[in-house]
Amino acid sequence: MRSSSTAAAERQALVRALRERGPTADTLCEGWTAHDLAVHVVARDSHPHVIFGRELPVVGSRAQEQYRSIEQLSFAELVDRIEAGVPSWHPARSRAVDDAMNTLEFFVHTEDVLRVDESTASPGPDEERTGAGGEDSRADSQQTGTDDGPESSSALQSHRRRPSQGLQRRLWKQA
Repeated sequence: MRSSSTAAAERQALVRALRERGPTADTLCEGWTAHDLAVHVVARDSHPHVIFGRELPVVGSRAQEQYRSIEQLSFAELVDRIEAGVPSWHPARSRAVDDAMNTLEFFVHTEDVLRVDESTASPGPDEERTGAGGEDSRADSQQTGTDDGPESSSALQSHRRRPSQGLQRRLWKQA
């Protein structure tokens, strides 16, 4: 997958969020853990027919069996598969198709992983930038030199990410 794709950038953000939170983390997808969400993405990437096929009378049992085999993969293997991208035969290997079908999907699922804490407690206006002890987390990272920019895991806070202006423009064009 080319890194110049908007969807590829969102895929990498999802991978970072999943690794940061771990397999048992809750998500905003009701009843799903991070592991369940990773299974969904891997199935969508590598076996899209099993997503819908599980509901079809003739092929449903076979699709269900394939989905269960994906569920048996370790979380690390699932995240590695997400990071690797779609198989060579998949239409999303094309940047245009990838951006059209995956940019919003990966952005939303990244938010599903990162914002789960917000669904249980709404921070006040002063709490959004503070850590558990009330300190400004950005000030802490500047003092300790641990902020490696937006690509670091410290950028994965429990509050909402703001999409880049380029991503916002592309999403509006696609809508």
